[in-house]
Amino acid sequence: MGTTSPHGIVYAESGGAPQAWVDSLNMANSIEDALAAYELVNSWTPVFNTGPTGLGSGGSAEGSYVQLGKLVIGSFQIVLGTSPTVSGTFELNLPVPIFSWTAPYMNIGSWTGRDDSPTVYYGGSIVMISTSPSRAHFSGVDSGTPSSSRRVSDTSPHTWAVNDVLTGNFMYRAA
Repeated sequence: MGTTSPHGIVYAESGGAPQAWVDSLNMANSIEDALAAYELVNSWTPVFNTGPTGLGSGGSAEGSYVQLGKLVIGSFQIVLGTSPTVSGTFELNLPVPIFSWTAPYMNIGSWTGRDDSPTVYYGGSIVMISTSPSRAHFSGVDSGTPSSSRRVSDTSPHTWAVNDVLTGNFMYRAA
């Protein structure tokens, strides 16, 4: 059959009669199996440490991520329901612990928010701040005016309420 690597890839035997088709097929199947194990899309329920800690009646939070070695790629969507609990700056707990960078600030993704009444869209960066590396922070724009120092909170860039939506994508190095 051949030699199997620690990652499950089967290599052809180095001696004996060559069986190019069989050896190639075995290797292709083993690579496909190894990648399938790495490419598993994981469901994840986004949980905020501060910010929208209670989604309210009819609210929803859903997310997914893939971890390929130390690389984590994910996305999420939060929809606020009736009477949500939103307080303070938004700090999202990440699905996989992040590598602790020495830099005070690291951009790991982007977010989009929709104020449902009136319909207005906002966007900005998802960042890791070295003082709390296990959480993602949201910075960005306020009423269309860029502001790198303004963080998203219960009243910025608007007062978050029923049917408002927050989505985001991120990519980072795992611890």
